[in-house]
Amino acid sequence: LSPACSDTSAPWFRMSVGARSDDAASPPRSEHNMGDEASETSHSRKRMRAMMVVGVEALAGASAGAATDAVLYGIDSYKTQLQAGALKGNKIDPRKLFKGVGTVALCGSAPAFGFFFGVYEPFKHLIEDSFCCDPTVAVLGASVAGAVPASVIGVPTDVIKKRLVLGLAETPMGAARQVIAERGGVRGLFIGWEANLLKDVPFAAFKLSLYEGLMRLYLYAIPRSKPAVQPWESSAIGVASGMVTAVLTNPLDVLNTRVKSAQGPATGAGTTAGAAGAVAARPSEMGMSSIARQLVETEGYVALFSGLGPRLLILGFGSGLFWGAYGFAKTTWFRAALEVDRALWR
Repeated sequence: LSPACSDTSAPWFRMSVGARSDDAASPPRSEHNMGDEASETSHSRKRMRAMMVVGVEALAGASAGAATDAVLYGIDSYKTQLQAGALKGNKIDPRKLFKGVGTVALCGSAPAFGFFFGVYEPFKHLIEDSFCCDPTVAVLGASVAGAVPASVIGVPTDVIKKRLVLGLAETPMGAARQVIAERGGVRGLFIGWEANLLKDVPFAAFKLSLYEGLMRLYLYAIPRSKPAVQPWESSAIGVASGMVTAVLTNPLDVLNTRVKSAQGPATGAGTTAGAAGAVAARPSEMGMSSIARQLVETEGYVALFSGLGPRLLILGFGSGLFWGAYGFAKTTWFRAALEVDRALWR
């Protein structure tokens, strides 16, 4: 995503869709190789490169996303407990903070991040080259295209994670069986998908637009011979964009947590002690609008910013960590793809 990587992957994608006809890496053309066989070889190579570009983006996103979420899993679990109101009058149980970390990182974070970045970067270049539009428009369009399916993909593991860290289940499989039994089938694992979309789509669009805007401003303010930036520079810009986005989208994150934990306002009425009691106090059929209304009426608007401290840490430090890891992973996977390309088309 960062300019450090775009200067390598973008040409591959552009020539793969025919946006550039002066492919320096293609076999030299002459009157002897203008036939069907040579043309088919050239098209095959472009298609292969297009798939490699998507693969590099997806693998880089999956690697960085899984690693970052695993590192910050405990903090995110603590934030979830704060937002669910499960810690009021209760001590933190460190054993709950890391429940399901491996399952969530590998089965949730990796595919969601991988799918998003596998769609985002190619779509961004496609929009820029096809419509010659402002980069901000391309970023917004690509963000939505990637965020919608990626958000839905991540719902089941997010539901399971919240059950685990709130003490409602002991194992990921136990949490899955619990949700399926309570909600009448596998579709129960997708409870709150609307909340996920409402949170993730604006989040991705705003964060990436801010990140790329700050990156362009940074490159303009500090001219250099090459547009590439170092991983630490991407990380610093990621921290700034992440913290601003954390504040603006925290209310959506609170509602997302309340919906998936089947919890209304944590008023204490009809609840038992502990996290499980607090979460079970409200009917599981409550929708997002009902929870939002009761939350504000009972706990006030300040409740919409519960867990903001941990979220700032996650999206500040976490964004810096992610962009640094993403840049490193993308460079590594791109070099591997180059070796494969050379081996296939010698």
